[in-house]
Amino acid sequence: MRTSKNFKENVTALQAGGLTEQRNQLSTRIRVWQQLQPIYMPGLLQYKSDMCGGIDTATPHPEDVDLWLPSKLSKEVRHIVCIQDLPTIEEKLRTAQCHEALDSIRNILKIKSRLVKFKHNNVRGQREGTRSRAIIDRVHERARAAAAKYRTARATKLLLSGSGEWEQELQVLEDADIRAYQDPNKLVKKKGRPGTVEDGQISSNVPARHVEEAAEEFNLFPDERTRRDGTGETRRTLSWIWLTGTAHGNQDGDEVLQIEWCKSRARAARAKEEVRLVKEEMRRVVEFLKWKSEWWHMRAEHCLADGGIAEGLRAYAQRQSLLQDNLSQHFQAIWKAPLSKIHEGVPMTEENEDGTLEDTDEEENGDVDDEDAIMDD
Repeated sequence: MRTSKNFKENVTALQAGGLTEQRNQLSTRIRVWQQLQPIYMPGLLQYKSDMCGGIDTATPHPEDVDLWLPSKLSKEVRHIVCIQDLPTIEEKLRTAQCHEALDSIRNILKIKSRLVKFKHNNVRGQREGTRSRAIIDRVHERARAAAAKYRTARATKLLLSGSGEWEQELQVLEDADIRAYQDPNKLVKKKGRPGTVEDGQISSNVPARHVEEAAEEFNLFPDERTRRDGTGETRRTLSWIWLTGTAHGNQDGDEVLQIEWCKSRARAARAKEEVRLVKEEMRRVVEFLKWKSEWWHMRAEHCLADGGIAEGLRAYAQRQSLLQDNLSQHFQAIWKAPLSKIHEGVPMTEENEDGTLEDTDEEENGDVDDEDAIMDD
């Protein structure tokens, strides 16, 4: 629930009435909890008397009332103030809240993805675009509220349970983690244009001299490309929110993993097919150049002209034959690795009984380098 500090003064009468109703309902639930609290926390009154004189700080709004749950107490006094297993009960409650918040985030992100797709396919015009954008923003605010709930529940669980193996499943939720499974993650930091210093590249506390040096450090030669560059399909990774919670009935995560596995397998098979096609094109180019060289050589031997014209035609044909032969040898030299595997008959992949593709030893040792060599050439 929003706090009074974030509540704007210029709200409508309907919004103010709704907030008042929510506060009344919350006040009723807090009074019920305060009546039951001495049963579950019999030492709380003495603890509050020792810590703050037994006087609770008055707050004008119920959302600011301190509930004095076991997580509020230090670990040394919980067994004195609370009944047995009460901190364990709250710890289970916080665990359930974490998984519930993650489920809400996943469902909201799926709804947002459908809305964005519908907007791109069907919405045209400024007015309709603004309205659809406002709806998407409201859905996104729901995701932010669920994320805040998860972070609060996780922080409380950390106070109760301490560090442990559960942190591998309920990880720290960053803003970059709140994305749909179709959304790409930005693996590479954006580079500015050479010779310029754009906003966000250098912090404001950097001296001007360093800014000028950073702007001058560039060259016209292409940067060396590494395998981790790019944000394409082959470099995309799922957010951890789609990979956790399978033991707690996360059917959405299981479905997403199945879909992404099928898409990844299809992309891998397509990439291998493209490599095979490129290798076959290489082989055909070399064979064509060999045939063309022989063709020009035959034209030189069977020249039907007489005199100086025949000698010129034979010289031209021999020159063309030598040119085609040199091209063939040049391509054979730069394509030696991929062409050698074709001549040796090395298989590209082997399919297991379960339908998965398994690379052969020869492919693991050389096919990746062959693909890089093909792209470089």
